[in-house]
Amino acid sequence: MAKVSLDSGLCPVSIVRHGLQTQLTWKQCSIFVINFVNAMQQGLLSTLGPYVTSSFWMHSLTATTSIMSSLIGGIFKLPLAKILDIWGRPQGFAIMVGVMVLGLVMMAACDGVKTYAAAQVMYWLGYGYRFLFHTVQS
Repeated sequence: MAKVSLDSGLCPVSIVRHGLQTQLTWKQCSIFVINFVNAMQQGLLSTLGPYVTSSFWMHSLTATTSIMSSLIGGIFKLPLAKILDIWGRPQGFAIMVGVMVLGLVMMAACDGVKTYAAAQVMYWLGYGYRFLFHTVQS
């Protein structure tokens, strides 16, 4: 990132405009990267979900697990947004990314359908707030 000083012949308004443009570029690039990684991860989860439930001989619970986790994640989206708006958006984003990662780790280490279902709920809680956060920030 190029530094702009007052000695460069630019007026202070140009310096502020340059700084704001740089921040906007970084923000757009980070949103793109996060959405790209999330789309790749969603593809993997939807592909590997039936494989996980079938390995426990409970293949019929694939739809139940995904519907219930999406429903619980959707129900808690607004109350969670209000709570985390009180705590602060950056702290809430960090906490919910942690919850989402915890859900992914639980999915990777699950040893039964119950653990997989709990991991799905944790993941969708984090994902719901992350989506809400990006919607508000964009």
